[in-house]
Amino acid sequence: MITDGSEPARLSRWWAMLGVALVLGAVVGVAGNRIELDYYGLRPGGVYETESVLEVSGIETFPSDGEVLYATVNIGQLSIWEWIEAELFADNTDVLGAQDILGDRTDSEKRDQDLAMMQRSTSTATLVALNYLGYEPFEPNGTILIEVLPDGPAAGVLQRGDVVLEADGVATLESDALREVISAHEVGDDLEMVIERSSDEEPETVETTVTLGSHPETGGPFLGVTPDTRLMERDVGFSIDVDSGSVGGPSAGLAFTLAMIDLLTEGDLVGGGEIAVTGTMGLNGCVGPIGGMKQKAIAVSDTDAKAFIVPASQADEALAHASSDLVVIPVHGLDDALDALAERGGDSDALPAPIDYPCEPAA
Repeated sequence: MITDGSEPARLSRWWAMLGVALVLGAVVGVAGNRIELDYYGLRPGGVYETESVLEVSGIETFPSDGEVLYATVNIGQLSIWEWIEAELFADNTDVLGAQDILGDRTDSEKRDQDLAMMQRSTSTATLVALNYLGYEPFEPNGTILIEVLPDGPAAGVLQRGDVVLEADGVATLESDALREVISAHEVGDDLEMVIERSSDEEPETVETTVTLGSHPETGGPFLGVTPDTRLMERDVGFSIDVDSGSVGGPSAGLAFTLAMIDLLTEGDLVGGGEIAVTGTMGLNGCVGPIGGMKQKAIAVSDTDAKAFIVPASQADEALAHASSDLVVIPVHGLDDALDALAERGGDSDALPAPIDYPCEPAA
C-alpha cells in the first residue's frame, strides 16, 4: 500500500490532543482540591470522653464505669470539589459563607477565640459543679453594671462594666445592697458611690455622685442602671484542670459539669454505658443552645451512646438528625440533666439536695 504519510500525522495529533486533555484534567483535579473557596463546611466531628481529660488534685475522686461524652463539629474551608460534594451529595454537611463563619476575623483569630471560649466554658462548668456540690467556689465581690440607660440619671457619669463597691458608705458586695441604698433615698437626692472602673492598665477606683431621678413606672428613686452581682472565684482547697486539646467553643459546658459531679461523688452517675451531652452551661445552672446540632446528632448516632442530652430549645433539630435508636433528652438546666441520668439508671444517692434552677421558660 502506498500512502502520503497523512495517516500517521493524524494519529500523532490525536495522541497529542489526548495527552493535553489528560494533563489539563490532572491540573483541574489538583486545582479543584487545592483552590479554596470563600465557603466553609460544617461536618460531623469527633465524640470524646470527658473524664479522661479531667485532672483533679487535692481531693479523692471516684471514677465510674459510665462515661459522659461530648460531640464536636468539624469546620473547614472548602475546595472546589469539596464544595461540589457538599452541595450535591453530602447530606451531613452544611455550607456557609466565610462571612457567616469568620465575620471580620481571620482563621487564626477565630481559632484563638474558639479556644478562649472553651477555656471560659470549662471554668464555668467547674464553678457550677462545685457550687452544686456545696463547695462555695465563688463569693460576691461588688455590683457590676450590666447596662446604663442612655437617658437615665447615671448617663454620662457611670459606664457599663463599672463595679459599685460602696454607695453612701455602705458596701455593695451584692446587687441587692445597692438596690436597698437607692430605695432609702428620695427622688432628687445625691447618691455618693465608690466604683471600680476598668482601664487599659490596672482598674482604677473612682468616687462619683449621681442625682437620683424618678422611676418611669413607680415614681420612686431611680439610678437608671441594670445591676448584677460580680462573683469572684475562691480557693476551695483542690483543683480541677481540663485538657481539651485543640477542641474549641462553649458547647461542652454541660457535659463537663456532669462529668465533674460524677468524678467527685461516689457511685456511677451515668449508670454504666455512655451518654452523650451537649449544651452551654451558665453560672445560673441553665443550659443554653449550641451550634452544629445537626452534625453533632449525626456524630453521636455513630457511637455506642444510647441517649443524647440536649438543650430543650434544640431537641426537635436533634431528633430530626439522630438515628432512630438514639434517645434525645431535652433539658433546661442542670437539675433536669441530673434527673434524666437518674431515670436512666444513674446512681444519685451521693448527690446533694437538688437546686431548683429557674431555667424553664415562663408559662
